Amino acid sequence: MQVVKETDLSQIVKIIPWLLEPTTNITNYPMGISARILFATMLILLAVACSKKEHGPAQTMCIFAGKTITQQTQGSESQKNTITTEISRDPQKQLKSARKTEVNERIDGATNELISRTTTITDFTFTFNAYALLSTLVVRKSFVFQGSAKSSYSHTNGVYKDFKMDSEETSEFRYVGPEIRDAAISIVTAIQGDNRPPVTTTEQKVKTYTYSGSRLVSALTTSASGSTLAEFASGLVSMVTEKDSKGGITSTTRYNFRGFPSRYISGNYLMDMTYDDNWNLKTVLGNRDGKKIYLQEYTYDNRPNPENDIPRFFKGIPEPIITVQTTDGSNNLIGDKLTNYESPMTAEYKTDYRFNAAGTPESSTTVPTGGASGMETMTTFRYDCP
Repeated sequence: MQVVKETDLSQIVKIIPWLLEPTTNITNYPMGISARILFATMLILLAVACSKKEHGPAQTMCIFAGKTITQQTQGSESQKNTITTEISRDPQKQLKSARKTEVNERIDGATNELISRTTTITDFTFTFNAYALLSTLVVRKSFVFQGSAKSSYSHTNGVYKDFKMDSEETSEFRYVGPEIRDAAISIVTAIQGDNRPPVTTTEQKVKTYTYSGSRLVSALTTSASGSTLAEFASGLVSMVTEKDSKGGITSTTRYNFRGFPSRYISGNYLMDMTYDDNWNLKTVLGNRDGKKIYLQEYTYDNRPNPENDIPRFFKGIPEPIITVQTTDGSNNLIGDKLTNYESPMTAEYKTDYRFNAAGTPESSTTVPTGGASGMETMTTFRYDCP
């Protein structure tokens, strides 16, 4: 029986040290999935760095409204992943709400029986005050796991065949004039499974912004489990340091002069990032104990990425707020290659797009190159047009 390990859905950035754990053998994962896990990880780091200049909305008559991604593999066990994003704006084009729905199904190829199904729904709701400043952000997440005799779900307090976790994170922002000073964050999580009594936990966080005159110096988030300190220079993030509850440093991310992550360090693990002329992520080189582990290489077209239409910046708040984006960068990803230095395996994928009359993607297909086996991805894009 396979046991699915818990992933903390509210702390996606924690994927990074997990990805580089000594016990993680990258060859144990489908190569296409590994490549996209790494790309999703980099999206979180890049989220801190995005500026309005580099990632403004695509200049088209139609505005990006969402997309559907379908990934599928065949074999003794088939797997299908579906991701759907939806965006709602107010008349001023400000983001009002956003939803991401993710469904993963594993099917026994011999019997066609369901092995497991996970469904994750994430809703973002925004409230603004009379001065158009973001006053409240509520993020609701629902995670449901449906298992079988062949698969169960491992949570910190037990192993479940059927499992559900609901969380609600509420951030309330306080301003002095136009400047944000702090945010009170409350996270309520309820878990239940296999007819056991539900368990509810509450976590409180406080985020404090520090200024020197009118210049933002840092943003410190503290909770019982640790802290995150973001330092700024010339209005751009320059370093992010995470510490555990005892004050020990768990990770450090350094950013370049344009505010993009250039190096991530966690213990004896290190990742170096480079960018192309349009400041799209170009390479990610992973190291452990001074030895190369993997190299991820990305290539892009010269057309605007439609997901840049999704608002990320809000009046008064210096950092971007990432909602349902699945990609980052100024342009559209057309190729990614993963080289694993710890085994002879490599994986390379290419993406072909179909564009509409406005020059934005209508659909895309991602497949392994060179006839290799792997996960195929189909994406359809949706737009709101006048």
